[in-house]
Amino acid sequence: MGKTLSDPCHIHNGMPQGSPLSPILSALYTVSLLDLAAQWTHHDLMLYINDSTIFTMFRTTKAAMESMVQGFEQALM
Repeated sequence: MGKTLSDPCHIHNGMPQGSPLSPILSALYTVSLLDLAAQWTHHDLMLYINDSTIFTMFRTTKAAMESMVQGFEQALM
């Protein structure tokens, strides 16, 4: 980072980036979250590769924030 360079290290577990297993494992790990999001009425979930977003739309910022936080708390359970 910046001008600092660490010594190289070897990774002994995991999958290489771009592995054909990545989309399969991603689907297996996120299916329960997608099932939960399908039951939501005032907020929704968008997943793309290794990124996700909970979004909501209300008349007021406060109501939108409360809805988003509620969805986030449910996702953490």
